[in-house]
Amino acid sequence: MVRLTLATSLLTTAFALAPSVGTVVKGNRKITVIGTAHTPSRRQREEVEALIAEVKPDAVLVELDAERLEFAWNQPEEAYGGELAAAVRAARRIDAPVVLGDACRPLPAVVEARPLFDLERTRRAWRLLVKKPVATGVGVERIDVAQALASDPRKALPLLFAASVGAVATAATAQATPIDAPVIEAAADAVAIASSIVSARVADVLLVARDDVLSENALRALDLGSRLRSSALERHRFRFGTDPAECRSAAAPFFASEGPERPFLTLRSPLSVGERRRMNLFEPRWLALLDNIAGENGGSLLGASLATIHAANRCYLRDGDGVDADVVVDPHGACVAKIERVEESKRPSGARRVAVWLRGVEAVRAEGLATTNAGFLTGRVATDASDDDEAPGGAASVVAVVGLAHANPILERCAERGLLSSRERGGIDQEVARAIAERKRAAALEPLAWEEYDRANR
Repeated sequence: MVRLTLATSLLTTAFALAPSVGTVVKGNRKITVIGTAHTPSRRQREEVEALIAEVKPDAVLVELDAERLEFAWNQPEEAYGGELAAAVRAARRIDAPVVLGDACRPLPAVVEARPLFDLERTRRAWRLLVKKPVATGVGVERIDVAQALASDPRKALPLLFAASVGAVATAATAQATPIDAPVIEAAADAVAIASSIVSARVADVLLVARDDVLSENALRALDLGSRLRSSALERHRFRFGTDPAECRSAAAPFFASEGPERPFLTLRSPLSVGERRRMNLFEPRWLALLDNIAGENGGSLLGASLATIHAANRCYLRDGDGVDADVVVDPHGACVAKIERVEESKRPSGARRVAVWLRGVEAVRAEGLATTNAGFLTGRVATDASDDDEAPGGAASVVAVVGLAHANPILERCAERGLLSSRERGGIDQEVARAIAERKRAAALEPLAWEEYDRANR
């Protein structure tokens, strides 16, 4: 009886998952996308958790940025976006890293910066109506949106909202609607054509541009999973406190030791030799690190040495009085830096803040990396900083949990790119590229603006 009940449950789950799930596959690489509504729904949470438990991916991508992740994580399960928090919980149960797929960009500022009518943007909206080319050897199973909505009408709510501000979502999803639904397709085409002219500015920000970001991050997650499998990257999980006194006491024993290990400052993009970078540090763990480095350097940070390492992925979850950290680092992306300038100041709350200017002086390789309860990694530096020459396209699997309006465009963009990330296609990693662009944009920002910039990008 128990076996029969379990079998029935699995069949029911599989049937419920099918309408909202699509896949793109090439060889031993696969991205599974589940489209959700971000509305309170126990069924959606169970669908997401069941899919992740069944697929057991190397990484899970969620349509969140760092700030929205923290908000969703601390909300009740029944809140809006609960299925995204459920995805994070499911990822932790199978010990898979969580990749943040969205970019935090204020909509009013982005929309205001764009002209009302732009030919290229309009072309992008029109291209949503056309079936995209697929790279050789790639198989795509798109989501049947009509069937997905029939199985759970609540998933139409985000599409209705998108239609009210641009309606490109309808076209983005209608391209996967079966041919035997001409009424739906015709309506979607008409609305999308009109929106591409009238509301393309908003639609481009809400949907098309975000589709690009989500797609590239899905491919980055696939690359991350592949490189973790091959041990080209290292994953470290640890917990640290947020109380300044606790951070100071946690860091002190490490600096009191005489071993060859040294602390590493994790960076969103790798520091290059000769590059000068400003870091605005105010977290208690980093302030404790700086104070101990100053103590070893005669009481001053000027001229002190500091090891940095590229964090290919970071996920921080505040839980109670501490933070659970899940960080993936590239041992080949380490660099020893010198501190050239220091400025002490206060945050609006009155708390301490330290701005340091780093200059990369030597590319190194990190060895023997280990975690500490002080909130930073420690390890040794090796001067033979050989590059990671791993061939692109290694085996990996990713589950992406996104809004239904983004699901099919993500599948198609990933198929167009042959399931290879920007890094694997011979370019710069898009996360790194965005970090570089943001640093250039922020170069002239006032200190208060720097604080907000660093919060999102460090």
